[in-house]
Amino acid sequence: ALMGIPYEVYEGYFRVFMYVDDLISSIANVANNFKPGEVYNLGGTEYRSVKDLSESVLKYTDGDPKLVKYLPEDKHNTVSKRPDISKAIADLGHDPKVLLEEGLPITVEWMKKIYPMANRH
Repeated sequence: ALMGIPYEVYEGYFRVFMYVDDLISSIANVANNFKPGEVYNLGGTEYRSVKDLSESVLKYTDGDPKLVKYLPEDKHNTVSKRPDISKAIADLGHDPKVLLEEGLPITVEWMKKIYPMANRH
């Protein structure tokens, strides 16, 4: 949306979103809490629709809603993805704090700096 490139969104899907700084902190904690053979799910706590994410992206990028083509559910994908992060919370101190509405505008501003041609569509 920031570059004015059209994209597709499949309606009816839900995901958990997490800001990258929260992820990095948890990955760094693995070094001090390493347990051979253990597997952890890292994710946020904010469960939202992919359509809601798209609408937020358009809001923070001043994107044109005409960029989005909404499609019906794709039968080859999982409708809901919500990882159980309780083990990561207990063992790694995983503590996602930054909500989508806080992290998304920060990410958009960062992308504008990295991609100076962005938002000139």
